[in-house]
Amino acid sequence: MTKAPRFTNGELARKALHISFGTVLLLTLHLQVFEYWHYLVLLVAGLTLSLTIKFLEGFPQIAKLIAPFDKDDYLPAQGMVYFYCTFVLLLTLTRWMELPDRFIMHPVLMLTLADPASFFIGKGWGKRPLPVNRRKTVEGTLAGMLVASVAGLLFVSPFAAVLIGSLAMMMDVVDLKIGNLEIDDNLLIPLAAFILLLSTV
Repeated sequence: MTKAPRFTNGELARKALHISFGTVLLLTLHLQVFEYWHYLVLLVAGLTLSLTIKFLEGFPQIAKLIAPFDKDDYLPAQGMVYFYCTFVLLLTLTRWMELPDRFIMHPVLMLTLADPASFFIGKGWGKRPLPVNRRKTVEGTLAGMLVASVAGLLFVSPFAAVLIGSLAMMMDVVDLKIGNLEIDDNLLIPLAAFILLLSTV
């Protein structure tokens, strides 16, 4: 009898927050809730908060609140910091290049849905480690590619959706570090998707 997959409360909380955060970003963009400068102000505020907690041990109550969502990263709320920094970067690029909002929404939706899918399938049912990264599994990677491709169908042709989804999700298996700071998939996946989307213009 196959055992039901077990996930820690921290893992479930992080992925729930990841999906919720991505959904909120997409809604604010689609409904035009904020002006561009509002996003910049929120970016500065978020970075200041994370760096203050890390280096000055400030805001202890907020640090305690976000602790269940952290996974011993270099910065507090590092995943969300990367996610939001990437969102603002893509927003800046699309405004500068005068591109439609799908150039933000496609990569962000892909990251919002495919990254958790890859994690849950990989950890819950993955059996075969990837040769290039033993911490990832074939099953998890394929699940991420599938979800990313389906999400892409909202924005591009089926061929482009599969191509962009598959190639961008390969960034999930890449391990990059600058000193103690890990450059994680919340930056790499949507940035790769954005670059690939430019080829469809």
